[in-house]
Amino acid sequence: MRFRELSDYEWEVIRPLLPVSRVSGPRADDGVVLNGILYVLTTGCRWMDMPLEYDSYRTSWRRLKKWQDEGVWDRVLRALASTRGCEVVAVDSRLLRLRKGRAVGYDGFKHRKGSEIHVVVDGDSMPLSIVIGPGNEHDSKRLVEGIDGKPGQLYADSAYDTEPKGGV
Repeated sequence: MRFRELSDYEWEVIRPLLPVSRVSGPRADDGVVLNGILYVLTTGCRWMDMPLEYDSYRTSWRRLKKWQDEGVWDRVLRALASTRGCEVVAVDSRLLRLRKGRAVGYDGFKHRKGSEIHVVVDGDSMPLSIVIGPGNEHDSKRLVEGIDGKPGQLYADSAYDTEPKGGV
């Protein structure tokens, strides 16, 4: 996947959602570090292979974990998704092998225990929603929750090709 840095508009939406620094002394710019995190997550490269223009890979990795623990990524995703137009929407899922947790079920088709993660993206591959459900639940049950009234043309694989009770 091709990497694209955050636009000025996206950065203005995200900036107020990031936690205030409580560290004395110089601090790496949040925008630069955020682009570094997105670079690694988009390209799939190793952290130590992140270009130096995005500051230290150690700083990016630490902030990724810290912001994840503080729930920053959920707020950022919701804020960015609310600013996007959705003419084209795509959804797909993946079974994650898990043995414990609230959303764990046995997938009889794949013969594995785990949770199913459903990701809805727009035409630019920007995530709009992420929904997690048990592995033994049919994909169509989480489709309604994932698209949540997002208009546009929907692309999905055959796993979503049925109507759950109550319709879509």
